[in-house]
Amino acid sequence: MSLCWTVDSVKDHLGIEDAPDVDKKIEAAMSVTVAAIERYCNRKFEHRTDFKELAYRANGNGWQVHLWPITSKVYVEGDPVDFTIDNEAGVIWFDQYKHTETVELQFSGGYQECDWPADLYTVLLGSIKNAWDMVSGEVVNTSAISRVTIPDVGTVSFDNSSSGSINHGGILIGGIVPSSWQSTLDFYRLHEC
Repeated sequence: MSLCWTVDSVKDHLGIEDAPDVDKKIEAAMSVTVAAIERYCNRKFEHRTDFKELAYRANGNGWQVHLWPITSKVYVEGDPVDFTIDNEAGVIWFDQYKHTETVELQFSGGYQECDWPADLYTVLLGSIKNAWDMVSGEVVNTSAISRVTIPDVGTVSFDNSSSGSINHGGILIGGIVPSSWQSTLDFYRLHEC
């Protein structure tokens, strides 16, 4: 089985038949899904060419970046530099290179459409239905709370009167990703001080 994040694989996963503008809507749903995951993880995942990022002052020669794995030469202020990459942590190690000012890095990196790690790909597929429902205009019943009574702690009522289905359990990260995937995403999350 191929783990490819493509319009055709998403269409197959969702069981969607060809129809006018369906590919554009799927592309939009895919973009929304990736954006939610990237926002939560504080980094970029989809492959980008000539990605530019500002690196801030550092005392050492290792720079944390927001897009990895890195798949190209790295340029600092337009000049190619020698480096070692830790693609597990997203750190570029420069030999004998230190900087004291903010500089611009440029490189290519991220996951190609068929190179996603299996667990991250599973999060994408587990979240795409929510994005598809939003983009395609499907009604999703979120069981809105209609009444709350607290005095001696009692009564919470849900309004289930509208039609639709709930395809997630619990809170959504970024309105798209079910919270049950949070522990998987935490392995990919970039924590910055």
